[in-house]
Amino acid sequence: MSIPQLMKKHFFIPDYQRGYRWEEKQIYQLLEDLWKYFKDGMKKPSGFYCLQPIVAKKCSQETIEKYHLPCLTGIEPYDNEEDAKKNGPRNDTWYEIIDGQQRLTTIRILLAFYKAVNPFGKCDFYELRYATRPEFKDIFSSIVIDPANRTSSISKDFTFHNIDVEYVKNCTKAIIYWFSEDSFVESNKFNKIVEFLSNFYNDASQDVNVQVIWYETTERTDARDVFERLNNLKVPLSSSELIRAIFLSNTAQYKCTLTEIQKAFPEPRQQEIRDEDKKRKQSSINAKWDKIEHFFRNDQVWGFITEKDASEYRNRIEILFDLMSEKYSTNDSSAEKDRLHTFLWFDSQKKDLWDLWGDVVKYYDTIRFWHEDRNYYHKIGYLIHEKHDSILVSLLKFANSNQNKRSAFNAELDKQIRATIGTSEKFSDLSYDDARDYKVLKSLLFLYNVEYSRLLKNGELFNFDQYKTVEKKGQWTLEHIHAQNSECLDATDRKEWRDWIAYTIAARKSIINPTPEILSFISELEAEKAVLDKEFETKVFREKYESIVVLFKKDLDLWSGGQAYTVLHQLSNLALLSGDINSGIGKGSFSAKQQYINKCIADGRFIPICTKRVFLKHYYDAEKHSKTDEASNLLNQQLYTWDDKDRACYLEDIKKVLSTYFASDKF
Repeated sequence: MSIPQLMKKHFFIPDYQRGYRWEEKQIYQLLEDLWKYFKDGMKKPSGFYCLQPIVAKKCSQETIEKYHLPCLTGIEPYDNEEDAKKNGPRNDTWYEIIDGQQRLTTIRILLAFYKAVNPFGKCDFYELRYATRPEFKDIFSSIVIDPANRTSSISKDFTFHNIDVEYVKNCTKAIIYWFSEDSFVESNKFNKIVEFLSNFYNDASQDVNVQVIWYETTERTDARDVFERLNNLKVPLSSSELIRAIFLSNTAQYKCTLTEIQKAFPEPRQQEIRDEDKKRKQSSINAKWDKIEHFFRNDQVWGFITEKDASEYRNRIEILFDLMSEKYSTNDSSAEKDRLHTFLWFDSQKKDLWDLWGDVVKYYDTIRFWHEDRNYYHKIGYLIHEKHDSILVSLLKFANSNQNKRSAFNAELDKQIRATIGTSEKFSDLSYDDARDYKVLKSLLFLYNVEYSRLLKNGELFNFDQYKTVEKKGQWTLEHIHAQNSECLDATDRKEWRDWIAYTIAARKSIINPTPEILSFISELEAEKAVLDKEFETKVFREKYESIVVLFKKDLDLWSGGQAYTVLHQLSNLALLSGDINSGIGKGSFSAKQQYINKCIADGRFIPICTKRVFLKHYYDAEKHSKTDEASNLLNQQLYTWDDKDRACYLEDIKKVLSTYFASDKF
């Protein structure tokens, strides 16, 4: 609703609202935004500048009488609905402002400012009355501006004083200062005040105009309750609720093409046909709306389609509208911060509402198809996680382009996936110790887990929702699979020594049917822990690091047969683990880590499928086994070490699974 549509209207500010409190920061921000908009709009019309919502309710007769609001009898009401739509709220009605008094008061000050610097210009205003300070209504006509000296004041005839008056004074001074200080935006702004402020009188038909979102509640509850929900309980109007009104409100306009026979009917019958057509379309939209909302209420769908926190969306259908408006793909960060960006995009569409709803359904059907198709679910889900929501916007546009066939879309997906990894060097040259390589290795293993799930055909889908939940709580990390040497323990941190011993004791005691060697080793560990416990108790520290190194090596030798172990930082020795599990897994041999992972699996913790396969020892040289004895060979393989053969089989499987995207020589 443009500012001229508010002129000659009557607004009442109730007593449950605080007074006028805008400060310099808000004034400057508004003026800078408007200046940029007016300047750009005159060069290239770019729609209207929209202020935040004004939430209003018609004043009850009781309120009018209680606060002695002037009787508006004699002011002509609108003759029909078209006039009401064109001119805004009725002139003969008092509206209680539930939300937006700060904006309405500031704009009223700017209009008064315009009158003061341009006394022969337009002089239309809207009226503001305040329940707790009725005298305050006269302050707007008391604003005095001295353009020559660039000063502002309040007329001496205005004798009412309270804190709100001081804020208005500061507001006018801030306006003067902003226009006087050329360093804010550009030079000679003060000479353009009249031109700047005259834009407030442009109606919606002009290229440059200022509008507000007018939200008139028809609730029968007390206006104070609505105010408390909007403010105290922080429940703002959402774009989806406003978009719903675009489609389903009584004033929504749908094109209805009459047949030649229908055109011959009397006008009342023609209007009935139009009304029936509108009713049928709105009923269809209402039913489909609920179906779409239900679809996005599925957490698996939500985890697949976006990284956004579902709790930020009161109505999850709004993510679909955000994608259509390209809210998260613009280079302008203000679009993402603007709570009403998506609504304003929908409101600016010039299509017939039924055609616009057809676009909504087309986007929904595309996303639903992707979710239900195993290939698209995994490939697109991976891309959304790696490249965020902006990639989904471009994929939707690409998929819905008439000239793009499915083969072209599939090729585009594979191209985008390859781009997330890069192809500048061999994967075998990537190292855990290099920060840039670390990121690539993590993306590569994530893709490997997703692709493995995709290729299962009939197995479980990769759970993007759980994966992203872990990412939000902590972070996905790379874990060394191979047993590390004692260098992983801090030679100066005795607490770390004791923690490693305690963890290793627990891990070794959990082994079913332990050998005599294992039982003997457990006794050695318990003896060493007793020594360290005593040291911490007495504060006398004598134990040497070398004693811990001996035990660490002995633990490795139990499973390796004395084979030397080193730390390998390459792809074949790395697996994806959540940060908390990585921290809890401890430092030590593969078998100790294996037992901890098995416990996490039993506890229902989310672990990527290929990481599970690593620690469950599902990688083996299948070519050396016949189909008849393959299962038995898997059961009889060594279970407590991760050796060169294991690494080779693991890397070979990664190479095989990712062959869609990368040639074998990349590995």
